[in-house]
Order: sequence, then structure tokens, then C-alpha cells
Amino acid sequence: MYPIYKTITCFQDSKLGGLVMARNFESLEYLVCPYRLIVKQVIGNDQPLERNQLGAPCFFTYLIFTII
Repeated sequence: MYPIYKTITCFQDSKLGGLVMARNFESLEYLVCPYRLIVKQVIGNDQPLERNQLGAPCFFTYLIFTII
């Protein structure tokens, strides 16, 4: 499997053991992240956990990554 290069919003969550939680809005491409990441593995399926300001569902994906 080749690395996947994406630009994503992300934040560190210590409860996830160092994983980053990335937000992908249903009707938009991946949003801007302050880091360039190489996505190594996607864990689980996207789940709608909340809604953004426009009322569209937000989806979260757990990612294993390296910062480049």
C-alpha cells in the first residue's frame, strides 16, 4: 500500500495514544492542516459524530501518520 498524501484538519488527542483525529466534511475536500502528513493507515470507518456550523454532518477518521 502506497502512502496517501492528503491535506487535512487535525489535532492531537492524547487519549488516542498519539493518533490524530482528522475531520472530513461531507461536501468539502480535506481542509487545511498546519502539518504535512503521510497517512499510513486508516482505522475504522467514518462516523458522523457532530454537525458543523452549516448543519452538515462532520465525519471523523482515525489516521496513523508521519509529519513530513
